[in-house]
Amino acid sequence: MKKEFLLNNRKVVYTIYGEKNKLPLLLLHGFCEDASVWQSIVEDLSKTYKVVVPDLPGFGQTESWFGMTIPDMAEVVNQIILHAAIYNPAIIGHSMGGYISLAYADQFPESYAGIGLFHSTTLSDSIEKKENRLKTAAFIQENGSLAFSKVLVPTLFSKEYTSASIIEQAIEVGGRCSIDGLVHATLAMRERKDYTDVFKKIIKPTLIISGKQDAGIPVSISAHQASLPNICSFHILEKSGHTGMKEQPSESILYIHQFLNFCF
Repeated sequence: MKKEFLLNNRKVVYTIYGEKNKLPLLLLHGFCEDASVWQSIVEDLSKTYKVVVPDLPGFGQTESWFGMTIPDMAEVVNQIILHAAIYNPAIIGHSMGGYISLAYADQFPESYAGIGLFHSTTLSDSIEKKENRLKTAAFIQENGSLAFSKVLVPTLFSKEYTSASIIEQAIEVGGRCSIDGLVHATLAMRERKDYTDVFKKIIKPTLIISGKQDAGIPVSISAHQASLPNICSFHILEKSGHTGMKEQPSESILYIHQFLNFCF
């Protein structure tokens, strides 16, 4: 069931699957994506859990605003949780969604059952990465969302991934993102703080899912971060790049179920 509400005169949209179930799971998509990135796994998860899947600010049908930050996005997530009337959800974020999950844990430390990072990291951007973010924002403003999506999306999949139709679908989703949404999110990621200390202090269950062929977040970094919190489940998707929910959905579902069983 799709729902929406206004927050500071801006539309926020999310969908609930498995509405009659009690245990809540919140799935946060990444950059140049919308809620549809979870389609390959949400049906299975919703058989057991009430799965809330938002379009984050600037993506899908949720509106963006100038100057938004990762903590701002975490506040939007908090408002979604309140509007959906769910209590202490497990939160799993893909890539940028992982940054927002960590910001939520920082801002609302008593209001979640567990935090999962799906192809994400606790680290802030390096100096080089910050410079690349500015180049990305300029490219998007000059060439548009679809041109950017055509460049970015294929690099998110492993070189061995053969489903051209899935890649094309992901490119189309990225191409529908607004230019403002992509630029604002790019700058928000550039300015985010390092959440390593936040992750280290989490005493609730945590999850890290890493792609062995993820060019952006090496397994070595994910493995180190998995050693930091009190309780962490760490899994490597051997055949995945940065989109394990699409490249290896069965394994992703298994690891998420194991994590959620522990959370609840």
